[in-house]
Amino acid sequence: MASASVDLAARAGGLAAFMRKAGWDAVVAGPSPNFIYLTGLDLWRSERLIAAVFKPGRKPELVLPAFEAERARASNLDMEIRPWEENDDPYAVCAGLLGRSAVVAVEEKTPFSEFDRLRSAAPGVKFVSAEAATGGLRRRKSAAEAESIRKACRITVARLGEIAGCLEPGMEEQDAASQLEVGGLMQFGPSSAIPHSEPGSNALRERDVVVVDTADVCDHYTSDITRTIFVGEPDEEMVRVYCVVKRAQDAAIAAVKAGVPAGDIDRAARSVIEDEGYGPYFTHRVGHGIGLEVHEMPFMHGGNRDPLVAGDVITIEPGIYLPGRWGVRIEDDVLVTETGSEVLSEREREMTVLEF
Repeated sequence: MASASVDLAARAGGLAAFMRKAGWDAVVAGPSPNFIYLTGLDLWRSERLIAAVFKPGRKPELVLPAFEAERARASNLDMEIRPWEENDDPYAVCAGLLGRSAVVAVEEKTPFSEFDRLRSAAPGVKFVSAEAATGGLRRRKSAAEAESIRKACRITVARLGEIAGCLEPGMEEQDAASQLEVGGLMQFGPSSAIPHSEPGSNALRERDVVVVDTADVCDHYTSDITRTIFVGEPDEEMVRVYCVVKRAQDAAIAAVKAGVPAGDIDRAARSVIEDEGYGPYFTHRVGHGIGLEVHEMPFMHGGNRDPLVAGDVITIEPGIYLPGRWGVRIEDDVLVTETGSEVLSEREREMTVLEF
């Protein structure tokens, strides 16, 4: 279940308002982050159809296997339960709720096989993607949602400190990665110069740079934080690159404010790195939205002119990657406000250097 502080009625109201404006008659969502957002239920998607049907001005309807109905009723949901038996066609049951010539938006992460069966069961319906509604609604985090992300950040920052303390000379990446528990990236030396390198058999050595990227979840809401660790005294260029990345992150965070185009945040960080001659080595966007998913709207690349909105929670994660040598990335999670921003994760005050 989602956090008790979630206002599902307000979310349903926001969806209904969007549907009326868009001319949609219904939205259909199966188990997914959007389903959690709209229903508060975290259900497993299987071969048995589960779908919530939303219509403006109507109580939502939940189509699900009959043996799951009692569990759904026990959740005290303000929804009409529409159970189907094992010998029923659940897609026909769902299609029967849509109307013969309706415009229906389907949750965008619905598997094609599931969508195709629903489409076949409702030949008179015009189907569209619901992403314009779900993506926009989920961007504006409530105070409760932001607090869940803040709590997840606290867990991650504390765990990153523990992970740094567990690193030992000769330890292989894959063994160190097993200590992440919830998953993530653990990159030593040359691997740290590849932004999404999988943990391998690289052994930790003196003068290595270590990049650790990991996340935690609280009430379904995720953090996403990266730290760079230096093994032994860093050389002059390592110090310089770390300081450039840190200044780039400072510049990007300072640029964050509701109404500012997402691409401007990327450019704020990139200009610092380019001015120092490392432009070709910053190879990815500066960040992305987080919430129920670790990657969600908005996406902070230079071509995105969509304005930030108050309530967005985004990552700011500039990096410099020197091929075959090492890389540096620093990532923190930032809440967009009307007047600026609030960093939800505790930022590094100085370089982390391990002495063995």
